Amino acid sequence: MELQLSPHAYQFISDLSTLTLPVGMGFFCRFDVKAYQDEMFSSHGVLMPDALARAVPKRRAEYLAGRFLCRRLLSEQGLPTQVGSGRNREPLWPEGWLGSISHCGDMAVAALAPEEPGAYLGLDVEAWMSPKQCHELESSLVQPGELDALSSDWPRERLLTLAFSAKESLFKALYPQVGEYFGFEAARLIRMDAGKGLGGAFSIELRQSLAPSLPAGMVFHGEWRALGGRLLTVLASAGG
Repeated sequence: MELQLSPHAYQFISDLSTLTLPVGMGFFCRFDVKAYQDEMFSSHGVLMPDALARAVPKRRAEYLAGRFLCRRLLSEQGLPTQVGSGRNREPLWPEGWLGSISHCGDMAVAALAPEEPGAYLGLDVEAWMSPKQCHELESSLVQPGELDALSSDWPRERLLTLAFSAKESLFKALYPQVGEYFGFEAARLIRMDAGKGLGGAFSIELRQSLAPSLPAGMVFHGEWRALGGRLLTVLASAGG
């Protein structure tokens, strides 16, 4: 569902819409990097962190678009509307809540859900890789044979995009429990459902233990969908 924007937001943000998720709620939008100005942080009600002082305009625009969505999500729940950044630049959500942010090109997505025991939430949006990118990046993103084991008629570059995005979503979903970075080798995409090409499911398995509650062999089930010419992956559970 498309949402109403304030007049000044149209200068930068467009196509603000709700994002249907397995748990919680989400928004996505388009943003215009060429229209970006530093003053828009103030007009959109978002604080610019000191860490962005030397960032290029594109990075500032991405940050603003993502935090703008977070502000809308938090406001709808009556929560403080600023999302800070931790020591590893991870988003800091209000106590009792989980969230996730991603951006790619001119698109940003964000999601918010209540934090319950066992709950997790991670999402990622990516541009589909080209065959050239697939050739250059495959060995650093997946293990030998990982893509070959998937039952799909997708081109290899699409499978690699899904594996990469699924692992990004997994990282965002589990980071609050793990508390530190872990690499692509920590998980393996073991199943994907191509559906009708517009959305489907996937499963991803931990190859190493990340925490006492996250042992090797643990499997997570997620969703993927085509979103504005890009790939969106979501891993979410209400816990309980």
